[in-house]
Amino acid sequence: MAASMAVACLSVVNPAFAVDREHQVKTGFIFSIAKFCEWDFSKRPGNRFIVGVYRTKAYDLDIDVLNGKTIFGRSVVVEEIKSEADIPNCQIVVLGDVGVEVIRHYASLCKNSGTMLIGESEGFAKYGGTVGFILEGGAVRFQVNLQTAQLDHVTFRSKLLILAEQVYK
Repeated sequence: MAASMAVACLSVVNPAFAVDREHQVKTGFIFSIAKFCEWDFSKRPGNRFIVGVYRTKAYDLDIDVLNGKTIFGRSVVVEEIKSEADIPNCQIVVLGDVGVEVIRHYASLCKNSGTMLIGESEGFAKYGGTVGFILEGGAVRFQVNLQTAQLDHVTFRSKLLILAEQVYK
């Protein structure tokens, strides 16, 4: 499993492909990150692991490949979220490129809900998102906010944290 995470960290070699492949790589990260965390499923009984996509079309069909995969015996279902009221119904919410105040607002909605907030805005993890994607030298990397994760009732395994570009405590 650690080898699959290492592969996901490989850079997108050709900059011309970076735009086309960026969200495919991020989708792989989302799945791998979910598998390397411990979740409090008491907030959401049942057999579904919901990945909500909110305020972004950037992932388009790339993220749909997660549909039907399993995470801890739960079937992944990708849904487009229509309203912020639906955010606490998801295990993961993928948020588009937004400003600092919006990040803080959605992080507060996820607090104590068991929902991990993932985004791609600059400073996403620093400003309260759980996982923030960054592009570094053509490679997709990620940052983690452990304080937010704790508030979200999600625990990151050390094997995952070693791969993070930055861990905020």
